[in-house]
Amino acid sequence: MSGITWTSRTSASDNGWYSVTYGNELFVAVSFSGEGNRVMTSPDGITWTSRTSAADINWFSLTYGNGSFVAVSSSGAGNRVMTSPDGITWSSQTSAADNSWRSVTYGDGLFVAVSATGSGNRVMTSPDGITWTSRTSATNNDWFSLTYGNGLFVSVSVSGTGNRVMTSSDGITWFSQTSAADNDWRSVTYGDGLFVAVSSSGTGNRVMTSPDGITWTSRTSAADNFWRSVIYGNGLFVAVSSTGSGNRVMTSPDGITWSSQTSAADNSWGGVTYGNGLFVAVSYSGSGNRVMTSGELVCVLGSTKILMKNGITKEIKDIKVGDEILEDKKTNKTNIVSRNLNFKIAKNYVTKIPKDLMDNSEDLFISGCHPVWVNNDKNRILAEDIIGVEKYYIEEDILYTLQFDEEGTYYAFDIKIDSLSPYHQFYPLPKTLFINKDRYIEGIKILTEDDEIRNKPKMIK
Repeated sequence: MSGITWTSRTSASDNGWYSVTYGNELFVAVSFSGEGNRVMTSPDGITWTSRTSAADINWFSLTYGNGSFVAVSSSGAGNRVMTSPDGITWSSQTSAADNSWRSVTYGDGLFVAVSATGSGNRVMTSPDGITWTSRTSATNNDWFSLTYGNGLFVSVSVSGTGNRVMTSSDGITWFSQTSAADNDWRSVTYGDGLFVAVSSSGTGNRVMTSPDGITWTSRTSAADNFWRSVIYGNGLFVAVSSTGSGNRVMTSPDGITWSSQTSAADNSWGGVTYGNGLFVAVSYSGSGNRVMTSGELVCVLGSTKILMKNGITKEIKDIKVGDEILEDKKTNKTNIVSRNLNFKIAKNYVTKIPKDLMDNSEDLFISGCHPVWVNNDKNRILAEDIIGVEKYYIEEDILYTLQFDEEGTYYAFDIKIDSLSPYHQFYPLPKTLFINKDRYIEGIKILTEDDEIRNKPKMIK
């Protein structure tokens, strides 16, 4: 499930990865350690490639805007900015000052960066990421994070008394705002009409929210962890931490009520982003597993043939609401399609289950996180974890998945796979689409593949 269930991925190297962003159909991460390889890129968040950074300095943040990736550093001599048109080839740029630049964002045609050091010049701006101009910060606080939303730049700080927020409508003139608490605010984001910031200090109040960037309210964090980064995507706020035991992720649908989630590993997660239907987090600790992802949808290619009630097959892209499919060959149970969802995929990977690997009649191209039934229907396993499968690159295509009034399954090229839960966290089946309205249950959300209400075989690796 997106933002809830996380999977470890192999990082390009065991560098100190601290920030990650998505732009131009590419995930890009930067690091504060490594030799000549302080950038890595990935088209899908899963497979990562080392890239040569413009300089071996402490890269702490990057963003994408106006056709360019822009990263900023806390160290270096006159070269604390680097830019790239593609995430692969990087060029050094002259920063406005040799400050400890901690965060950079893009909004309203302008790149803006904030710093933890400097005297009255802890902001710099650029229209293109190349030419930078010093700006006067609202105070000489240690500004650690910056975002743009609803026509406003908002920055948060780890120092200051009652003034750990500053705002600007144009990135040039800044005003102090009162933070909800004098916590060490490490990251801020904007989504669904709300600014949300997370902190590394405080007791039970390591989140604060604001509808306008000016008036802030304390919120109860899921745990008193060292929260490093927060992002909004697909209807969910997601924060990651560098401390905690099995709970280094927390999520919230509204920024107010937060729930702990299990991270893929207890690494020091430094940054998180969202792009192309996927949350991606990077870490500055761990061995070969300094990336984790969450959010792949359970889908198959449109040409996949599905077994219908009458024994014939039909390509999933042609299946209509009301069509009856065969759900179980042993019992001859059938199910009626309530919705056929489709999602566009571009420059990404799916899992290929080669013909005959599982007695399948054709090659099955399926999302890697799609549960597949195995061991004579005693267990389920993610498609990508099946021995013998292959990764398959897709330039551009459309994936499909079926939903019923209830938890279900269907046969794709003779392989039994899960249907999308009618109570999926982000794609719930609306009551209006239920074939039998009496089956609709208010207030249910499926958060894990093994949720008891699903009444399905346990997942295995």
